[in-house]
Amino acid sequence: VSLLPMPFRSGCRAAVRNEGPADVVVDVRWQVLSTARSGSRYLHARWAASQGQGVPHVAAQLRGAGHLVGCYLTSYGTDGGWTILEGDDVMRADESRLLHGTGLEDYFNGGWYYQNPLCRPQHGITMRVPFRTSQYRWHILDCPTFDAACSMTFEMGPENVSAGAMESVAFAYLSKPKAVPEVDRSAARRHARLDDDAGKIMMDLVGLERLGDMAAAREHLRACIERWPDHDDIDLLRVREADYTAELEG
Repeated sequence: VSLLPMPFRSGCRAAVRNEGPADVVVDVRWQVLSTARSGSRYLHARWAASQGQGVPHVAAQLRGAGHLVGCYLTSYGTDGGWTILEGDDVMRADESRLLHGTGLEDYFNGGWYYQNPLCRPQHGITMRVPFRTSQYRWHILDCPTFDAACSMTFEMGPENVSAGAMESVAFAYLSKPKAVPEVDRSAARRHARLDDDAGKIMMDLVGLERLGDMAAAREHLRACIERWPDHDDIDLLRVREADYTAELEG
């Protein structure tokens, strides 16, 4: 459910595109609450993707007057570590105001490569597997404003030394409607995908344990055991299942 107002004055168009291999049924419902008030700004969403090493990821490149309201970003580290999360975040407004942050995970109000997935009103991490994360932040009380231009970039690790890829959507309101760049749909598929779900079982379990939800941890573990009965660590997983049962039932 999107709660971002999308004012319009004469008309709007919405489209849903299925780029997957299977047919899907989509139920989209819209409700017009009111017409745009005088002075209302236009909602813009900019998708961007980048891959490689040596250059930062450009999440936002906006022209005109407006304010930035949020960012959703997925990062893929392909060099076997979490250092892609340590690149600095840099935000520049009107060429005169510069905010140089201390790291990608810090911008999203996380630290130490995050602890486990969480969803909070203004920030959260929806996915954390080796070495891939999806995170978001909303600028509700601290939205950056600008009169002529705004840009936001994330380094690919410290000084862009990490190998990997990033995808993002930046949300902003502008005083006038602006055309967004045409989406290069092939860019979203150039990065390395992580298909080894069996390799992240322990990370999922530790996250649930940190939250104190042993019942969900046992349910998830049982589903994994059923799905991968030939897992290399199947005996260890069964012992862990027994430990959950002992804690829950005695």
